[in-house]
Amino acid sequence: MLLADAIRRVGFLEKEKIRMAIASTRNFQGVTGTIDINENGDAVKSAVVMKVANGKVEYYKNVNP
Repeated sequence: MLLADAIRRVGFLEKEKIRMAIASTRNFQGVTGTIDINENGDAVKSAVVMKVANGKVEYYKNVNP
């Protein structure tokens, strides 16, 4: 979806422009939460931490960058 968003923002298929659009992504609302792309090209987003308690996997917390 992030790629589709970048293509939509560019308006046409030109790989360098799409790469730049991806690199400038801020506050993209993805399925796993809000995503930003940092200056190194890495996605910065929350992580979900799960735990095992009494043999069952349970949500524990979100860890924000």
